[in-house]
Amino acid sequence: MLLETWVLVASEVVSAGLALFIVYSMFRVYGTTRSEYLLGFPIGFSFLALGYIVFGVSYAAPGLEELASWVHLTLTSYGFAFIAGTYFLKRRSLWRPVRRAAVWLFSMLIVLLVIILATILVPLPMALPPYRTVHVLFRTANLVLLAYVLYSLYQALRGERLEVGVMVMSGFLFLAGNEYSLLLWALDRGFASDVFAHVLRLAGLVTLSVALSKRFRKR
Repeated sequence: MLLETWVLVASEVVSAGLALFIVYSMFRVYGTTRSEYLLGFPIGFSFLALGYIVFGVSYAAPGLEELASWVHLTLTSYGFAFIAGTYFLKRRSLWRPVRRAAVWLFSMLIVLLVIILATILVPLPMALPPYRTVHVLFRTANLVLLAYVLYSLYQALRGERLEVGVMVMSGFLFLAGNEYSLLLWALDRGFASDVFAHVLRLAGLVTLSVALSKRFRKR
């Protein structure tokens, strides 16, 4: 295996580890605040962690690239949809009456909509089109979901100068940059776009991890 492939695989493993640290940290935050809506974040980041691991498999085992890439696209979109759905219900004070089931349904509908559009826009004799033909669609959906997360964070932080909140927003901004770079990579297959995407993702996950660590130190 080429050195560059090992580097990309290592990036996916580190990303998964950071995402799992965020999951652990969010459970700790929930343990101190008991805010039920916070449970949506560890679930969303758990899907992201699984997606990163599966994407590493697509690099390490070219024979599994097609299947692994489809699973990665689905898991990451589900993770971002879950996070965006949590913000959506929280902003509308719907979390308590409908509870977590609505977020699961919201996320599932988002991902199913993307898959259905993929099969309609790219009609092929097989059940699902090759992942390369729908890569752009999934990345665009992720960008829309992250844009909503950033908008919700901006609304929550407007008029306040909270260091941790600004870091959280910066972390999600880096993750949006990661998805945008992967969108470019889906269009041009450039190695630079792929590497830059990994750098932005690591920056985003590290920023979120540091933000949560700062929150713990303040308590």
